[in-house]
Amino acid sequence: MAYTKEDFDRVIVNSVSQFPELAALYQVGDPRLLLAQSAVAQMMAMMSQQIELGAMEPFDKVRDSTVLADASLKGLMPMATPARVKVKVENPTNAAFSIGAGRGLLDSSGHMYVADLPVTVPAGGVRHAELLQKQVRVIEHTVTVLQAFYKIEMPQPSHGRYISDISVADAAGAPYTYSVEFTNVANGDKVFHVECDEYRRLFVVFGCAGYVG
Repeated sequence: MAYTKEDFDRVIVNSVSQFPELAALYQVGDPRLLLAQSAVAQMMAMMSQQIELGAMEPFDKVRDSTVLADASLKGLMPMATPARVKVKVENPTNAAFSIGAGRGLLDSSGHMYVADLPVTVPAGGVRHAELLQKQVRVIEHTVTVLQAFYKIEMPQPSHGRYISDISVADAAGAPYTYSVEFTNVANGDKVFHVECDEYRRLFVVFGCAGYVG
């Protein structure tokens, strides 16, 4: 059982009586002594808790880092599926207008949506459009070293947002194909793999020339 701060405070009270000068300061509540002793008791209680958790870790995963590391080893990524909504589009004008697939739209709160399917609204008519709540972000990276299984860390999204998909292309626009653990890969294939660590950081990993799997 882990020791609490109160347990260490009792030990301090019993020990300080062995030193008459310190005992007098402790009894009058001298902050020079109490603050230091309280800080030590708090740190020892935190260490006792960590030792208790570490003893139980092989049997019951209780630490956040262990749970997240286990999830990453099982291929569970901190990614989300974009929300899909259906909205009513009214056209009060005398001419029809169209919403093309991929067109970005903003709601009253500033959230970005993308039209999933094209829709044409006739003059004075009403239609429904299906939107995905997502925003495409382009990240450019320059490779500076020639290294097997080269990794690129993905920037963390802003608060309240999640990564839903990752696509990779070279400077000429040639796409790379996502390959889980580089399986079923032929020599010369443009592929990449996505890894996650215990800190929920995502990495795009490239292969090794001359090796196939």
